[in-house]
Amino acid sequence: MLSNYLKIAWRNILKNKLWSFLNISSLALGIGSCLLIFLFIQDEKSFDTWHEKSGIIYRLDEIQSFPGTNTQKVALSMPGMGPALIRDYPEIQNYARFWGRGKRVYTQNEQRLLVEKTVAVDTSFLEMFDFPLLAGNRNTALDEPFSIVLTESIAKSFFGNEDPMGKFLRRDTIDYKVTGVLEDVPENSHLQFDILLSMTSMTRDNPGFNEQFGSNYLVTYVQIDPQADIAGLESKMPEFLLRVMPPEEGSTEAVTDFYQLFFQELPDVHLASMDIEHDYHNYRKFNGSYLELFTLVALLILVIASVNFMNLITARASQRWKEVGVRKTIGAHKMQMFTQFSIESA
Repeated sequence: MLSNYLKIAWRNILKNKLWSFLNISSLALGIGSCLLIFLFIQDEKSFDTWHEKSGIIYRLDEIQSFPGTNTQKVALSMPGMGPALIRDYPEIQNYARFWGRGKRVYTQNEQRLLVEKTVAVDTSFLEMFDFPLLAGNRNTALDEPFSIVLTESIAKSFFGNEDPMGKFLRRDTIDYKVTGVLEDVPENSHLQFDILLSMTSMTRDNPGFNEQFGSNYLVTYVQIDPQADIAGLESKMPEFLLRVMPPEEGSTEAVTDFYQLFFQELPDVHLASMDIEHDYHNYRKFNGSYLELFTLVALLILVIASVNFMNLITARASQRWKEVGVRKTIGAHKMQMFTQFSIESA
């Protein structure tokens, strides 16, 4: 019986090629569009969630309010923030600073290469974030001044198939030792880079770097105890600011008149930062509120495609009344007729 239904369905498709093509292609287009939208939504929601500690890593952001300007949220912070926070608050388990250094030219023997994204980071960066390391020790790779970690594509650009570990790249008059190789940064990471420099490379000759407050030019990430009350910790930040940036003698203004601090969850950095300015290190930043709209659009497309498909099937079935009459005459039941048309629809 089933084989008979399948034969009839196949004959009807061949007999009505244009109708069959339009019906099947419209449904396929609707389902395909729906799947593509859902894949896009899944990709957007996957940003930074692949880090094991993504649920306890936060970006330290500021709210700035200066006379004559609009209040704004910014993604930048001061160099001394991370060291001072981990010193003063046991809830802060670790911190890592991300300091974009822009485009840099490196040389290896006679080869010169312009590297688009060079970044200075603390040693703890590879402890907090799970960027896959192909060579080197993630706990010590960035300990020493002038140590450097390359992405796989940059390593191949300079060294081909040779082992780059322990070799040197030169920038200006400084030689940097390769102490690690990372897989190329995934697309679903808001942080993108080609080369990581040890932060001590930037600060060795500036011993006061970790106590610098006032200028905002890097990004600070903190790892917070999962049992900590984030709102409670944020409520302590005005006191923290007053302690690390006390008012000048005789001044009636306090740092809290101009700055506030808040913590932004790592997965929210990609999807919930449209109102944050100076967000220079946020690859493919997206407005997460649009994802609900995309979901509704996908479902609407699927419903329209399905209704259109069923309407065409119903219209075609009404033209086959002779076949239906013959089948009923020879004893076909309603369920058998329903099964036949269901198989043809499928």
